Amino acid sequence: IEALEALDVVAVLQRGDACEPAPVRPVAGDPAPPLRACFEEHRSETVQVSGKKLVGSAQARKDGGLLQHGSIPLKNDYEMLARLFCPAENARQAFAESYRRRVTSFSEAAPGVHPSRLAAALTAAFSRALGPADAGELTDAERDEANRQLHPDVSWWRV
Repeated sequence: IEALEALDVVAVLQRGDACEPAPVRPVAGDPAPPLRACFEEHRSETVQVSGKKLVGSAQARKDGGLLQHGSIPLKNDYEMLARLFCPAENARQAFAESYRRRVTSFSEAAPGVHPSRLAAALTAAFSRALGPADAGELTDAERDEANRQLHPDVSWWRV
């Protein structure tokens, strides 16, 4: 929120009732499990701009460790998302409209602001809160282990 405010984007942390964690695996018949887990569902704390969710977030906890994933879509192509994540062709327009009402993107929240300014603002805000960032890459072994633990069966992915 601090990073967004530095770019004159009015963002709020919408707090709600505590809720159960989202299931790790998709529910049979769910038209869009990857989006539902990250963006479409509004959990107990959601970063919103103008009442729409801007930041998708997920956590994985295992063996005393925590992985926090967060993403801010730079631009949403709602019709494309509907084609990708809604298998029922006759329901795609309703899916796109529903998604558009509930979710936003950085380009919608901050028209004309280059994404590099968002990256710089996020880096500065996280560095103030957590100390300087130590950028680095995962080793091949670390990447393989993360994939094995987090996504042992990716056959459910449609994209």
